[in-house]
Amino acid sequence: MDGMGMGKNVTKNVMMEMVFSSEHNFVIYFDSWTVDNESKYAGAIILIFLASMGLELLQFLLKIVLVFQKRASQTTQNVILFNLGYICLYFLWVSLAYLLMLAVMTYSTGVFCAIITGITFGHFLLKIIEPTTPLANESLSQELVVKNPCC
Repeated sequence: MDGMGMGKNVTKNVMMEMVFSSEHNFVIYFDSWTVDNESKYAGAIILIFLASMGLELLQFLLKIVLVFQKRASQTTQNVILFNLGYICLYFLWVSLAYLLMLAVMTYSTGVFCAIITGITFGHFLLKIIEPTTPLANESLSQELVVKNPCC
């Protein structure tokens, strides 16, 4: 027993290096999701790339919901349905954004590149198909871009 009478509760001082590395051995989200070989690494990169594209898709759907809400009749039922749909999409968007942020915190160079590339590629694809959607010739689309402080 230790001199302080604290029993067996021992705290280890472990320093985590916060630098990007190209190692293929890390845990993503849960202890059971260990990336420890090349095939798991490739699968993780592909899934993270697709999730990053999904983040842009959710943002695009949020814009479309706002356009349809603007065009729809303002009955109480429509307002409630559009707001409920928007809140659900926004919840998914924020959740996915935070999950991707946690993935970046693995400090894996491949994961970081997959996220950045997925977001960029998703944005590019959705900009190509935007003219064929309800966002075409809609001032709301431009308003959202102008109000976005990141652009």
